Amino acid sequence: MTCRRRSRSAISEADGPLSAPLKGTACCVQNRARLVRALYTRLDRPTEPAPAAT
Repeated sequence: MTCRRRSRSAISEADGPLSAPLKGTACCVQNRARLVRALYTRLDRPTEPAPAAT
């Protein structure tokens, strides 16, 4: 998979959860921060395979 395809894949995977409405709870904010951190990690290393889902 090319870097561009990996980047598009990472963004499309994050698009759904990031477009969900905020609930204003600490748990919601923490989950959003984890998702954004994971997205930036994947975008910083586009040549590495995506981590396995847990």
